[in-house]
Amino acid sequence: MRNFLRLFLFIAVVFVLGNTYAKQADSHDLVTRIDQAGEDYCTKRKEVTLVVGVTQHGKRYVKGFCSPDAVKAILPDAGTVYEIGSITKIFTCILLAKLEADGLVGLDDTIAEHLPRNLELPPEVAAITLSQLATHTSGLPGVADNFQKLILEDPHTWEGRGTYYAKYKKEDLYEGLRTVKLKHKPDTQWEYSIIGMGTLGHILELKSGQPYEMLVKEIICEPLGMKDTTITLSKDQRDRMAIGYDSKGIPVPPWEFDVLGSQGAIRSTVKDMLTFAEANLTVDASALSAAMQRVLQFRPRAFIRPVEALSPSNRLDMLQGLGWRKLALPKGDAWVHPGATGAYRAYIGICKKPQVGIVLLSSNGKNLTDLADLPKLSLKLLKLATELPLR
Repeated sequence: MRNFLRLFLFIAVVFVLGNTYAKQADSHDLVTRIDQAGEDYCTKRKEVTLVVGVTQHGKRYVKGFCSPDAVKAILPDAGTVYEIGSITKIFTCILLAKLEADGLVGLDDTIAEHLPRNLELPPEVAAITLSQLATHTSGLPGVADNFQKLILEDPHTWEGRGTYYAKYKKEDLYEGLRTVKLKHKPDTQWEYSIIGMGTLGHILELKSGQPYEMLVKEIICEPLGMKDTTITLSKDQRDRMAIGYDSKGIPVPPWEFDVLGSQGAIRSTVKDMLTFAEANLTVDASALSAAMQRVLQFRPRAFIRPVEALSPSNRLDMLQGLGWRKLALPKGDAWVHPGATGAYRAYIGICKKPQVGIVLLSSNGKNLTDLADLPKLSLKLLKLATELPLR
């Protein structure tokens, strides 16, 4: 009996120590993998910065990276400001859900109900709904012809320095909607549309009577304490902004927006974006939380084409919801979105079941054309973060 008890105690101690060691090894492995992946990403690129943020049940890990041979790019941290590009669209859809709850708009409202009556839109365009704009199922093309003309006329378009977003005004948007040709019947296919999300944001401005940036700050940023999430930068924020340098060492300036700001104009930090991710992962009694959950619970409308999905297996396994894109991972469904502007790349992903979120922000002069690698890295790290603990 005594020998049996000794054997039992020995097995129990081995089990406890082994389990503790496994947890430590897992923790070390996850951090090591994040660090190695970040270093590999930057080593392959000149004058690039990258900052990675991971949150697990409210615990955070943030690490900044920089090209090892960088001359001008500066090592970033949690407070470095980046453009988040199309992640802005998630903010826009949360505003849509909030204004819906306030009774100002409805997801099934047509755009003709909220745009000026004298626009004389084509019937098929007038009948597009707000939810179709938010899910890229409106049938609208990526951009209108008059916006495409601005892109082609700008000599710096392919260097990431284009000024076409700043030049495109409310009147241009109206003209674009009057003359646009739908690519397919609404609600039948997915077609990523800049003009669609820009139209949605403009309608939210009209219905609320407030500029888009003010809506973002009052409804989302101020309640969450996201002081560095903005469109208009303060001097301090400009000083903390990461700069993307081209192959000649010339800085690529930040993009400026006008009427299409609701589809890509927001700037932020990893610290703020982790706060945003955590707010989407948790539920409380606030109106903002209700709007976030409304967006996440919306039934996805369409599959995203493989070239857009950038999934590891390149299959049609990513669905478009309200702003967010839904992806099945082994540990549960994830909601993700990439972003890109002239010299910036961004990615956010959350997985509610294991309460995990990741944010990646990068600056580099070639980021507008280097579209695939950061999303692939982000999905890899998101999957790892759902499987291994940080601590």
